[in-house]
Amino acid sequence: MVIPTKKVDFISPAVCDNLRAKMEQVCVALKDVYGMEFSIGPMSYARDGTTGSMKIDFGIISDGGIVQTKERRYFRARAEWLGLSKSDLDKVILTENGPKKIVGIIPRVRRYPVLLEHPQTGQQTKATVQYVKNYLSQGVINDGRD
Repeated sequence: MVIPTKKVDFISPAVCDNLRAKMEQVCVALKDVYGMEFSIGPMSYARDGTTGSMKIDFGIISDGGIVQTKERRYFRARAEWLGLSKSDLDKVILTENGPKKIVGIIPRVRRYPVLLEHPQTGQQTKATVQYVKNYLSQGVINDGRD
């Protein structure tokens, strides 16, 4: 992929938006080369417009097509500490807001540490451990092993 060069004199929100769009194209190209999922995380820049930073996350895609993320890794490592089971990962529960798939734990978030994802839209939300336990006790729509 050839990216045209353009000298930037000041890093502004518009420059960051443009940079993010270009980096997302690069992430798609890298996925094709390495067979891994890449995503651009938070970006920031200094007020004086001279420096900036961005976070790039990447993970292996399993044979089942599931991207291995740090939240999935944390779930496997910490689920039992929270009173959940490692096997709860990828289970789909039916909540008042529709079906939600358990996709991980966010370790630094104490109040809402469980990461849920809508199976069709991919929209992610956070939930309390008790919320997830309540719906797990009511039954699971799908055990995540289609």
